[in-house]
Order: sequence, then C-alpha cells, then structure tokens
Amino acid sequence: MQLAENRAPDGFDDVTAIISRAELEEIAASYKRMAGSDKETLNTRASLSVG
Repeated sequence: MQLAENRAPDGFDDVTAIISRAELEEIAASYKRMAGSDKETLNTRASLSVG
C-alpha cells in the first residue's frame, strides 16, 4: 500500500498502471516466503496431517 501511495499520491484507477505485474508477483512471493507458505517451504516440511 505504501508503494502505491508513493507512486500515485493522488490515487489511481488500475494498480497495474503504477505497479507492474512482475512487481506485484514479487511482493506476493516475498510475503509467502516470510509466512512460510511458499511452495519450496511447504514441499520440504513435515506433513501437518493427523493420522
């Protein structure tokens, strides 16, 4: 949100006009890595299933 505010302080109609799709994907991937829910982490950890 801060990036959007910095780039378009007067607002915008389409977020991809101010933040590229690639930037949005990298931001999402970064949050997934921080949360431990990225594909690599999920595929290498022990299963959480009960059984």
